Amino acid sequence: MDVRHIRSAGPYWVLDLPRTKGGTGEYVKIPAHLVESLNTMQEHYGIEKGPFWRSLSKNSSRGNRMSPAAIYEVVRRTARRAGLDTTIGAHTLRHTGCTLAIESGASLQQVQTHARHKRIETTMTYIHQRDKLKDSAADYIKL
Repeated sequence: MDVRHIRSAGPYWVLDLPRTKGGTGEYVKIPAHLVESLNTMQEHYGIEKGPFWRSLSKNSSRGNRMSPAAIYEVVRRTARRAGLDTTIGAHTLRHTGCTLAIESGASLQQVQTHARHKRIETTMTYIHQRDKLKDSAADYIKL
């Protein structure tokens, strides 16, 4: 993600996705509070253009674009510090975002569009995950 990929679209903020699986450029809406956090980080590190996520290591890669492996490592390390399973990766965060959107009242079509799923069946897997918890055997255990 480059700094230029975050832009306003009228009253909204979007993240441009220039290279997607389908090979076309797309964008997704991002909340204003996230843009504020990104702006704070941008100012703190003096990032004006180019890659947004940059290496802070003390070796020669400092300031260069973070690799996917490095981003995965940041997510894994953060999960470990939070006491969570260290197999959590970027896709887990995507899955959680879709599930939370549905649980907060977003329609399947809204989540499908946001996640850029071609098939509604893919989006429906998030409903099935939630339904497993809705009327669970654990609800009937009274101690």
